Amino acid sequence: MTVPAQIQSFVTDFYAKSDARNKAAWVDCFTPDANLDLAGKVVKGSEGIGKVCDGVWEGLNRRQHNIKGVYVNPAVEGDAVVLGTIDMDRKDGVEIRGVEWGGRMQFKDGKLADYRVWLIPATKSG
Repeated sequence: MTVPAQIQSFVTDFYAKSDARNKAAWVDCFTPDANLDLAGKVVKGSEGIGKVCDGVWEGLNRRQHNIKGVYVNPAVEGDAVVLGTIDMDRKDGVEIRGVEWGGRMQFKDGKLADYRVWLIPATKSG
């Protein structure tokens, strides 16, 4: 199924704001009473979401989300899954590349009402 233009545009804009370290703009992507589960850190509402935003930047100089795919469920309006990787440069000089993640976005009135993110642990081959 084709991803609706408004969802594709939101996803692109959302991760650009996230990577630009623009807390106010990122928090504004959520409804005031939104739920956020960021890899087990669960909060509700704008204040909690702002604190999570601050926390994810602790120890980082830079991060870059790389979107690999956006998928929608034709049976559920305003429901999308995003898959990607993230690259991070820590303040201690360590560079982390290609951490896989997935996120489920549920929209209400053009904003996120529920956002859940899972980090996918790296597997060792051999």
